[in-house]
Amino acid sequence: MPDLPRKTGQIRMQVFEILPSGPIRGRVRVPGSKYQANRGLLLAALADGDSELSPVPANDDIRRVQDGIAALGAGVRADGDRVWVSGVGGKLRGGQINVNASGTFARFVSALAGLSQEPVTIDGSARMRERPMADLCAALRSLGVTVTSNQVTDALPLTIQGPLQGGVCELPGHVSSQFLSALLLVAPYAQRDVTIRLTTPLVSRPFVEMTLAMMAESGVEVESHGEADSQGEAFTVRAGQRYRARRFDLEADPCSASYFLAAAALTAGEITVEAFNIESVQGEARLPLLLDQMGCLIKRTPDGLKLSGPALGLRAIDADMGNMPDVVQTVAVLAAFANGVSRFHNIGHLAHKESNRIFDTALELKKMGVKVEATADALIVEGGKPHGALIETHEDHRMAMSFAIAGLSIPGVRIAHPEVVGKSFPQYWDMLRSLGVQVLAK
Repeated sequence: MPDLPRKTGQIRMQVFEILPSGPIRGRVRVPGSKYQANRGLLLAALADGDSELSPVPANDDIRRVQDGIAALGAGVRADGDRVWVSGVGGKLRGGQINVNASGTFARFVSALAGLSQEPVTIDGSARMRERPMADLCAALRSLGVTVTSNQVTDALPLTIQGPLQGGVCELPGHVSSQFLSALLLVAPYAQRDVTIRLTTPLVSRPFVEMTLAMMAESGVEVESHGEADSQGEAFTVRAGQRYRARRFDLEADPCSASYFLAAAALTAGEITVEAFNIESVQGEARLPLLLDQMGCLIKRTPDGLKLSGPALGLRAIDADMGNMPDVVQTVAVLAAFANGVSRFHNIGHLAHKESNRIFDTALELKKMGVKVEATADALIVEGGKPHGALIETHEDHRMAMSFAIAGLSIPGVRIAHPEVVGKSFPQYWDMLRSLGVQVLAK
């Protein structure tokens, strides 16, 4: 029977098939850190003077940040992976901001908007409208900011207007570290001192440590009180401090690197990631230590990090992923091929990411014949012999990139909606191809 004509306007779903390519060998240089770029661009916008950042990753999330700070009055100029920002000294104007799917920028710009004397309207994608914002909104109101929402739950879209008066606010630490980082970043420009008291222990602590380190490097000190990882921990930022304009040298993005490290690990190959800093404050930079436990050989080199995958297969591990949440999907895919049962825990907050990264990851692994259990706080993966499947990406860039690695070992792995990688790593498919991987559009 001949194919029936498609209806006018019907859009064909894009699918990429990954073909097994043998051991992955080579060298890659991944983009600069998305985490550091998010923070550095805001620090530069708040400073008084001109700052330079490089290498800035070219992806949708970071373009949203650049467009957003420009809408609020900062000058932004980009040339390749270099970005120059003319800061406004904390004096922001009103405007309309579209964060699209960027959870980090949604939280950061909501706090930033509290410094504007004019209304700032913030909206995003359908999924972003579902992601938690209420705790941050409550904290901003406690500090004198006006926050209005047309949703009962204080989700996007939001309209926010300062001034940020300061004072004391309470904030749960278990939902997202981005709430705390957002408040810390803007606190120096409040009218009086700001103290943030955590009502629950903090998740993803390395992200906050990164924020504190970058603030200190830009001239602002934060006082911490109480015991880390406990209820009652607090942070105080003295009013009147100001960020200084400066040069930001961004590290390699550890999440972008994770997929190539995993590729060599799974295929008994060898990969060198240039400029990879395993001692970085970025939590995901500790992934090589987990891969070492799984049987890989890790070696620091003068220009980065080299990983060799085990010839006899990967070993199962038990790992607390609370400080490296963005590589959970990567190690879960590897665990599907490992010898034994792996357990990845302390990941409850992943339910609120671009997808539900606990249950959606389990769903896609099950399509491949993997025995997996998902709980509210853990993924338990039994290694075996997965088979190919059509992987739905759930509008999640990390789902696409992590599951593509499975296709390097087994035939039939197809990734639906591969374009979602544009959120953080639009060069991903081309970089895979540069290593000899066949990525076919179906």
